[in-house]
Amino acid sequence: MDKYHVKIKRDAGKSPYWEHFEASLDDAATLIQMLEELQRKPVNQKGEKVYPVAFESGCGKGVCGACTALVNGEPVLLCQTRVGQLPKTITIEPVQGFPVIRDLVVNREIIFENLTPLKMAPLLTDFEYKTNRDLQQSVQSQASIFYEACIQCGACLAVCPQYDSSKPFGGALVALAALESVHEKLDILVNSFKLQDCDNAQACVKACPKDIPLDLVWGQVKRAITQGFMKSIFG
Repeated sequence: MDKYHVKIKRDAGKSPYWEHFEASLDDAATLIQMLEELQRKPVNQKGEKVYPVAFESGCGKGVCGACTALVNGEPVLLCQTRVGQLPKTITIEPVQGFPVIRDLVVNREIIFENLTPLKMAPLLTDFEYKTNRDLQQSVQSQASIFYEACIQCGACLAVCPQYDSSKPFGGALVALAALESVHEKLDILVNSFKLQDCDNAQACVKACPKDIPLDLVWGQVKRAITQGFMKSIFG
């Protein structure tokens, strides 16, 4: 058992603040298991009893995306991250880009609202697209495979310097959802979701916990937007 110093950013409708905890855990324990332990024994580093840390947890298998949070500044799935992978000081805060409800719980409804006009249903399937090369032969099948791999955790949006839930830019999630029929959806992608505003930071590529090649997704979407723009000028 190793001892970890855990700093958690808390927010209960007041000004956010950091609270410090100590946790003794086996290196194989996940961050979800650590937070569950802190919920059972809600005592901070000073020995004060505090209200239990609020966080989201769903499947526990890395396929629902509910437990996404920032850990030491990087978006991760708490259920898939083991404490042994991290330094002895662990900083946990809510995933950025979404309104905070309480502590580590955020409102991610904007994700599903953005999928509605694209007529794409939220998917929670952990489909390992890399293992099926036959299906990767066409853009349409590739797009479908990429979308099925997405767990809509919001990590790509959390790290995007352009994304703000109060602004129209839809980010990588919208680009991915629209990829299969991007030419038919150009109007909404440009006018409603402002995908042309992507500045190619590519932070989303590294952040995706399912390793979806979002650089390829953006390349295809941007190509379609450019072609649409040229067609509008020259016919």
